[in-house]
Amino acid sequence: MNSFVGVESPTERPSHFDLDSQEGVIAYLHATTLPIQNEDVGSTKTVLIASTHLTSENSALKRRHMWGGKQGVYTADSDPVAIAVHTGALKLTTASPTYAALIMFVTVIPNQVQYSAVERNGLL
Repeated sequence: MNSFVGVESPTERPSHFDLDSQEGVIAYLHATTLPIQNEDVGSTKTVLIASTHLTSENSALKRRHMWGGKQGVYTADSDPVAIAVHTGALKLTTASPTYAALIMFVTVIPNQVQYSAVERNGLL
């Protein structure tokens, strides 16, 4: 894995988001890694997660498929849904939410020497 991801606070983005005006939106695919490359360091990526993936039954969430988090920095192969729950930005139930999708912004940062874990919101 060559680059790693930090999650931006949702308050740093506008409340209205026009998907049609966004280039390079990444659609979340269950059990796959985000397509992050070395040349993406310094950029912010937009990840679109369909509501069908936003349940406590998401297997990546059940497997705790994420690494890091102590400093708000996660490895690029961490699952975005698990990250959203870990940061407290998302609370899940067994039913899909009534909205269509979650839009997540991630900032790609350089490799870290170490990724320290911390327990938050029931995830480690």
